[in-house]
Amino acid sequence: MRRWATGTPSRTSRTSATSRPRSVRCGSLRGSVTTSPDSPSSRTEHVSRPERAADGVEQAFEQIAAPDHEHDTAWVVRGEGAGSPHDPVVFHVHPTSVPVDPSDPSSAAEVDAVVRAQVAPFGGRVWSPRYRQASTRAFQECDGGGEEAYHLAYRDVSAAFAQFLVDEALVDERLVDEHLVVESRPVRPLVLVGHGQGARHVRALLAEFFDHDGLADRLVAACLIGTDLAVDDAVLTDFHLATDPDASGVVVAHQTRLGSDVLAADVRRRTAAWLAARAAAPDASGGGYADGAVPYWPGVCGTVVTPGGRGAEPWHVVDLSGAEDALPLVLLHKLGGWVADWRGVAEELARERRVVVVDLPGHGGSTRCPPTPWALWPAGTAQGLASLLGTLDIDRAHVMGCSLGGVVGTLLAAAEPERVASLALVGTSLTQRFTAARTLEVDRAVRGGFGRGWVPRPGQNTRAVTGDPAVLAEQDASRAWAGRWVRPSERGVGLTGVEHLLAEVRSPTLYLNGEYAGYRVYEEVAQRLLPRVQVEVVPGCGSFPHQEQPRAVAARWRGFVGSSDVPADAG
Repeated sequence: MRRWATGTPSRTSRTSATSRPRSVRCGSLRGSVTTSPDSPSSRTEHVSRPERAADGVEQAFEQIAAPDHEHDTAWVVRGEGAGSPHDPVVFHVHPTSVPVDPSDPSSAAEVDAVVRAQVAPFGGRVWSPRYRQASTRAFQECDGGGEEAYHLAYRDVSAAFAQFLVDEALVDERLVDEHLVVESRPVRPLVLVGHGQGARHVRALLAEFFDHDGLADRLVAACLIGTDLAVDDAVLTDFHLATDPDASGVVVAHQTRLGSDVLAADVRRRTAAWLAARAAAPDASGGGYADGAVPYWPGVCGTVVTPGGRGAEPWHVVDLSGAEDALPLVLLHKLGGWVADWRGVAEELARERRVVVVDLPGHGGSTRCPPTPWALWPAGTAQGLASLLGTLDIDRAHVMGCSLGGVVGTLLAAAEPERVASLALVGTSLTQRFTAARTLEVDRAVRGGFGRGWVPRPGQNTRAVTGDPAVLAEQDASRAWAGRWVRPSERGVGLTGVEHLLAEVRSPTLYLNGEYAGYRVYEEVAQRLLPRVQVEVVPGCGSFPHQEQPRAVAARWRGFVGSSDVPADAG
């Protein structure tokens, strides 16, 4: 069956069989004492006294199984409520309960009651996670391990927020005339609510996640209930403390009972202001380069094409005419790349066929104005590419892509095999999908390679295994042009994965790498899972052979296609 797979599994309600302690005081400064469920009740296991208070806190946390927020059991409320398109989505973090272990039945019951009372007045869909909490001693003994306890509790909350971003942004899929259509859910206003300890965690979410215009633009209010907030708090540098009842994108500090109609009314008013401001904003969509000339491709000008359909956005393409009796070739660039990546290959192969080189969304001339999504799903990009090809009167073509372009090409080949005569993957990861928690880990690992607002820093792409300084310099330029779209595109690729789709690719496939490319670790996966695959290596180059040795890549591709190429009118 044709499908535009996001790679994200359906939600499940799994109960972990992991052995858990009956209770642990996470704010304790002493070694914890727990009873093993598998031992006689009289037997206890003692954890030795740690050298530092913070060490003892971490030991205590590690004895409690971390909630897995991919599963419904790790949530009190997960996307409940319908609401109208004008209602905000709400991410709520509950206050401290006793005991603090989220798997403890008495703790779960207490948290459930508190959460449902607190979120009841809000309209729209609500998410509220379970998490391993810091105990009340953390507040009393901040200098003796308490801050570490809050930090460890935030680790669970931040993983839950990443899962919320995935849940809330998942595309909807439906069949239309035997074709699966992907539609992203509309962007809705966002409200963060935290009470007590939860307010501390909401403040930390603002500091970590909202250096991202897509999230900051959506924020109606961050409601911090029952906590102290200094007027010179660092988070207020980016988000103003609310003074105007009609302001949005603000921090609202309350010393009130969460769950009251007063707070809900305040949120409704601010949401209305957010919606009014969004409706009044001008449509800033565009595309192309200022003077039409393609950077790093002398003498070439591209065109901007807007496919038909609701919500369609412009695509920038370079369309090189060639022999009409051969199927056209579509070229898709790498993550953070642009059409000029393919100039050597395109000019070589345009001697014998039409070659269409595409700037993917947010890259090169296919610019997208802020706000950027937290994750840009490649399934949506693949469907948009199919619409673009239809607009260009291309019913069937060969597709060759590098990295991100290879993933998009794979999704297109799996979903609409009749469109793809052959598929060539150059320097493309064939990974399993990442969880939201894993994606957050990667975010933290690569953060140093990006400046404020997730703008790529020069020379920071560790995947650029190449000794060609010209390729490195151009990569810095193309990544800078894509700017804030680089990491959202990469998150979408990771969250989607392609390994599970490879068996569905029926088109002949070339898996091509440079001799020194890190992507060669996927050659075994390609040979094992792709039904009709040919693996090739270009000697003496790294991750981007199409830029380092374009004639060699063109020659390998010609040999791969060979006599299997069919006339364009054969469809």
